[in-house]
Order: sequence, then structure tokens, then C-alpha cells
Amino acid sequence: MKKYLVAVALYAYSISVFSQGEMSVYSATGRAGVATTFVTDYQSIGINPANLGYGRVNDSKKFTLGLLEFGGNVYHQGMSNNDFIKYGLHYKSVNLNDKISAANTFANNTVSINFDFTLLGISFQDEKFGGLAFSIRESFRYYSNITPTAADFAFRGGTSSLFQSLVLSNGTTVANNPNNYSQYENGSGVTIDSGKTNTPFTMGQVIGKSKIKQNWYRDYSLSYGRKIIDNNGIQLYGGVGVKYEVGYNYIDITSDGSKVNGNVALNPITNPVNTLGATSPSNALNNKYQPIGNGYGFDLGLSLSIKQKYKIGVSAVNIGSINYGKNVYSIKDTSISAVGVNQTEGFKAVGEAIRWQGEKSLKVSLPAMLRAGASMSLLNYKLEIGIDAIVPLNNAAGNYNNVLIAVGGDYKILKTIKLSSGFNMGGNTAKKFNLPLGITFSFNKTLEFGIASRDVISYFIKTGNSYSLAAGI
Repeated sequence: MKKYLVAVALYAYSISVFSQGEMSVYSATGRAGVATTFVTDYQSIGINPANLGYGRVNDSKKFTLGLLEFGGNVYHQGMSNNDFIKYGLHYKSVNLNDKISAANTFANNTVSINFDFTLLGISFQDEKFGGLAFSIRESFRYYSNITPTAADFAFRGGTSSLFQSLVLSNGTTVANNPNNYSQYENGSGVTIDSGKTNTPFTMGQVIGKSKIKQNWYRDYSLSYGRKIIDNNGIQLYGGVGVKYEVGYNYIDITSDGSKVNGNVALNPITNPVNTLGATSPSNALNNKYQPIGNGYGFDLGLSLSIKQKYKIGVSAVNIGSINYGKNVYSIKDTSISAVGVNQTEGFKAVGEAIRWQGEKSLKVSLPAMLRAGASMSLLNYKLEIGIDAIVPLNNAAGNYNNVLIAVGGDYKILKTIKLSSGFNMGGNTAKKFNLPLGITFSFNKTLEFGIASRDVISYFIKTGNSYSLAAGI
């Protein structure tokens, strides 16, 4: 399976549970991702470092420690849960006619998978000194939207409608007719070896205007924020963050409809290219899990507080890049006239068709974003509501494809319980309306635990297609 993992990744048929704009901040997930003016302590990292200057809500405690926070979301557009699981997870076990249905299910539909895992977060905040925070965070981003032709080829391989003829195991050639597939997969002794066409095509034509993007990296971040103006109830805070980035895997495949363009940097544990006829780079690695790139990034932020009741914030985050120097390949757009069929390993036909060229290095931008938000406190600070906009600043793998607009807030129903909710639209779920919900428990103003979902609607309706979970302590 490992040697065909890139082919699988290119076509979006894997599943995990992941999150994005709010990263692993469980409280932000519960309020629909509204975070630019809300987050404090180490959770400000990657969102708005200026908020470190706010100081702790409980001034007697200056240190905050967070362990094993995670957030995740998977979104599958236009398909039921059963189809997504059947065709996305168990594609090897479906028959040839089911693969036609699978291709139709995934065609022109978005799959978005995101995950953030904060291994460690720690911060120190003091009224005079300001706030200093450090975190180690793992991030995984996946997005794909593929054309009907790409989906057809990915699932059906040599039986794709791109091939007019089928070459059987006994050497004969028959027409590629779905009506007679069953006789070649029900133990008749004669199986399909490959598909063949008299009109060769390229991978660029197959992929069409598809997008397949994936980014897996870890950042070691240090951020500082403090108050820079304090005048008549108006406070202005500024902050900056620096990051050391470690890259583990990168995929960016696009096409203009006729010619495919793409680069990948593959972690050794997922590297199949030597079996796919690639020209290996001189800096190829063994098959052990290890980083394959590194780089630097930074965040900048400002926050304005008016009478401690109204807040406005803006930040630019993930400005920087990662340079991959190991296992780097570019895709070669070759002509295809025949491809094999293998129903036990699935996607092998795709693996046979893709060709790669080894490269020395690949420099890629981090998924840079501009965040802007505003919030206000009501009911003697028991209720805080706000609005956020997240604007992607580039097309880097891992970034949003559309602007995300979120409205949400927190309500303290008891001293120990806080509820969060709101709604958002955009990002990688296009026009879908998401209704999140979160709950946070605090104990003696010392220990806090929270859990949230980005969209609770999907858990209660049969047509739900967005699942997420975030939690932390």
C-alpha cells in the first residue's frame, strides 16, 4: 500500500479528523472560529500575538500551561457519510460497477481535511513586562476538488471510460463495457489485465482543472506582546511572533485543463516514486520517518481595547516559507495509451501513469492569512460576542480557498461553565452554513478543560458532511 500512497493522496481518498483557522484552540472552535480579539496566553500564537499583552483574566496567576490540545475537521461535499466511508475508506473492496458510482460521487466535490495538535503551550504574562509564549504545534492540511475525468481515472484505472478496449488475462481484447464487468470478477478464471486506447491522452487532460493540495509541518513558535499605548480608557497592544518550521510532506498539483503542473516533497515513509519510474534525486532518503525541509515564519498583530468592553484586532500570520531539500519531485506530463488494472491494491493504475522528475530542492510559502476581528462584552462581562474575517494571502497548500466569515461568542452561565457558539461560512466549505458548539469547564481558576465541534448539525442529520472535534486542558 505504501508505494501507492502518493497516488491516493493526489486524489483525496483518505480520511482523518482535522481543523484549520482556529487551529487547536477548542474555545475558538466552539465560537465558529472567532478568535482574533478573544484568545489570550499561548493560544494567541498563530492567531494574534498582540493579545499576549492583555494579561491574565486572573491577575494572581501569570503562567499558563497547555498540554495535548488538538482540533480537527473533515468536510466532504455533496456525498453521504455512507458513500464517503464506502468509497473513500474501502475503495479496494468495491466492485467495478461500484467504482463508477464512486467516481460520480467524488467528481467536482470538495474534500477538506485539517488537523492541529499542540504538544506544548506555555506563557508568562505580566502587566509591565507584557506576555511571552512558546508552543510546539503539528499541523496537517489537505484539500482537493477533482474533475469527473480525474475521479473516473482514479477509481476505475484501466477500466476508465478513457479506454475503449480491455485486454483480458487470456490475451483477448474486448470492448470496455460496464455491462459485462461482473463476468471478469466473479471467479470465471478470466480477468481484466489492462485498459487500452487508440487515442493517447496526458495526465494534464485527465486531471483537468483539479486541485490537490496537502501540507504537513511542525512549528516551534515564540511570541511576545505588550501594551504600547494606554490613554483615557483606550489601550493599544502590539505583538510579534517568530517560528522555526519543520516540513514533513508537501503536495501541490494543479492543471490548466491541458497541462499538469505540480511539485511534491515526500516524507520517506510515504515515498513511492522509485516504483513509479521516477528519476530519483541525488538527495533521496531511506524509508525512515524524518523531516525533509525547514524554514522560518513570523506573525504580526495589533489589538485595540476601548474601556475594556470593545476590542478590535488585526493580524498577519504565517508569513514565511519552508525549503524542502529531500525527496523533492516535479510531475512529468507524459502520454498514456494503456494502463494496468489491479483490484486488490487499488489506484495502482494511477501509480503506473504518473511520472516524476527528481529535483534538488523546493521552496514553498507558508499558508499566510490576514485576520481581522471585533468584539464586545455585555451583561457585566458574562457575554462576549464578536466577528472575524480570515483572508488567505496566497494560494499555498494548506491555505483557505475562500474568505472565511465567522460570528460567535461566549456566555458564562456559571463561574465554572462557559458555553460557546456562533456560525461561519466560507473557507474550504464554500457556502455551507456551519453551527458550532463548545463548552469549557474551569476549576478554582487554575484548571480548565474544554471540548467543541465546528458543526453540530452534521451529527444529527443523515446528509451531514462536516465533522470536527477540538479539546484541550
